[in-house]
Amino acid sequence: MVVRAGDGDEPVSELVCLARPAEADLRVGRGIEPVAKAREKRDRLRKLVVGDAEPRTRPPTACLQRPANRRLTAPSHRLLRRTSDFVLAPATVDTLPPLPSHVSGFRTSVGHSMVVSRLRFLLGRPQSADTPARATHAFDRAEDARGYHGGPVLGASTLGELALSPALHDEAWAIVDRLEPDDNVSHVRDFVAEGRRLAGREWRYVDIASALAAATELLRPSSYLEVGVRRGRSMAIVAARAPKCSIIGVDMWQPNYAGMENPGPDHVRAELAKVGFAGDLELLTGDSHRVLPRRFSQRPDLTFDLITVDGDHSPRGAARDLRDVLPRLRIGGVLVFDDISHPHHPKLLEIWRRVVVAERRYSTWHFDDVGYGVAVAVRRW
Repeated sequence: MVVRAGDGDEPVSELVCLARPAEADLRVGRGIEPVAKAREKRDRLRKLVVGDAEPRTRPPTACLQRPANRRLTAPSHRLLRRTSDFVLAPATVDTLPPLPSHVSGFRTSVGHSMVVSRLRFLLGRPQSADTPARATHAFDRAEDARGYHGGPVLGASTLGELALSPALHDEAWAIVDRLEPDDNVSHVRDFVAEGRRLAGREWRYVDIASALAAATELLRPSSYLEVGVRRGRSMAIVAARAPKCSIIGVDMWQPNYAGMENPGPDHVRAELAKVGFAGDLELLTGDSHRVLPRRFSQRPDLTFDLITVDGDHSPRGAARDLRDVLPRLRIGGVLVFDDISHPHHPKLLEIWRRVVVAERRYSTWHFDDVGYGVAVAVRRW
């Protein structure tokens, strides 16, 4: 197999292929390098990607493999973006652990860094053990074992239609009115009022508050996880409509987040008390990418009827949060993902489609006509 990097005959950058090459047929960068040196680069990159852990079946022979009928001639930066040119090797998907701690100080070539970054984005982090637990409303009878209908009765489109209801939206805002006001609440209230003035009751609008109000109305959840709590407005919607629900929230409580005060967990507890919450509440402080995996490893049986992801808005961070929590969503449970049409975070809808919509086990619905948009998913199996 010959691997070239560059347009035409002039190479522009170094490209290291993870596939096992023929000894006399490997071209890397400028000219032909000795086989031993090429092998050393290949092994160093493999160790960087998969770590020192032994694979469960056989050593992964490739992370990215070229189809036999396709020739690689594009420069490495364009090559790695054309993912249709590659197939993912199953051995690598099954055995890829988190990046080792020494990676940040490891001096790699541009080609190494790009390959590792692209693999991480494509494959994601290993998910926690999946669970067959069902949400409190899921249809469940003994005859399910004979192949009859089972699992959720309500799909994402039903939830979306309820969230569009002006009456439900008014109920959600009645809960928000009981909380301490801030500039964001005032702005959204004026936005909704202007929309209704122009279009009347036909005006269509859904945000995270109405989506959570609809989900709580349909689910009556017994357990709720919220990634990105801030002042607790979204959490209060759930707490008011399911006052005995067990709630876990994760936030870094960054001061002046989004230009507004972010008082911290004590403020959130006080806000939930205003809406009559009487269930168990656990507010975790820290980066969700570290806090959640640690908590899930401590409690492998922890699952939820309802989950909101509204934390890290970077494409990589949002995808990681989604992949961390999805295995913890019960069958029939609902996932809410905020800000899919936020102008400062234009990649979030793409992340939602790639991570959630592409998985057929989820029924999905989203709203992005006006406002910052919101998406919901119901786990079907």
